[in-house]
Amino acid sequence: MSRRTAPWRPGVPCWFEVAASDPARSRAFYADVLGWSFTEDGADPTGRVDGRAAGAVVTEGPPGRILLHVAVDDVGATVTAAGAAGGSVLEPATDVEGQGRRAVLADPGGMPFAVWQAGGRIGAEVTGEPGSLVWEDLRSPDPDAARAFFAELFGWRYEVLPFPGAEGYTTFHLSAERSGSDAPSHPLGGIGPLWGFAPGWRVCLAVADPDAATTAATQAGGAVSDDPKDTPFGRIGEVRDPDGAVLAVMSTTGPEPVWD
Repeated sequence: MSRRTAPWRPGVPCWFEVAASDPARSRAFYADVLGWSFTEDGADPTGRVDGRAAGAVVTEGPPGRILLHVAVDDVGATVTAAGAAGGSVLEPATDVEGQGRRAVLADPGGMPFAVWQAGGRIGAEVTGEPGSLVWEDLRSPDPDAARAFFAELFGWRYEVLPFPGAEGYTTFHLSAERSGSDAPSHPLGGIGPLWGFAPGWRVCLAVADPDAATTAATQAGGAVSDDPKDTPFGRIGEVRDPDGAVLAVMSTTGPEPVWD
């Protein structure tokens, strides 16, 4: 697990937000399923775990969109590099209320993601413990093109996941140059084929009990799209929030990724 006050290293997924048609309803859903707390007046969209920022429920964007953010040193330079690598700009670089600077981009397959240059906010202040990000992966119609794009943009390198049935799926890592170490970096997430999933970035949140989390999701107005199952990495299920945003919920009994 990780609790953090310093900005995340460039190339590390550092935040996610989910767009809601009814923010109060979605805040209640994420409070019940993930244990998030919010300010009582609802003015701050940030969901917190033990007082630390874990993600956000926002009104910007189409309801149900989950937008993963990746840390960068310079949003403007990243936007330029993304265009040169075959990506596109969905929302230009913008200052976010003194908290940082953001742009929303798409890879060559059209899959949206955001880049975040930390200012007053670093992104997630907690990862890898219940209620916080523990994994994310991209389901792509052309994973090879996506891998080439992100290698160019963030310096990611890839390793094949050595499990039956995982053909075409790779984990992604910071390169030794980007990680500041000659030792191989731990996985940050994965990229693979659609395998029947909707295209786009999927986020996985740690929970103490995936079975309890999926039950809470249905009681809070969401749905279960995949019942919890035991895997080499822990017990994992998948739920949809009231707007259809899809997130996996995962116990952390298996190998734990180290983000930075």
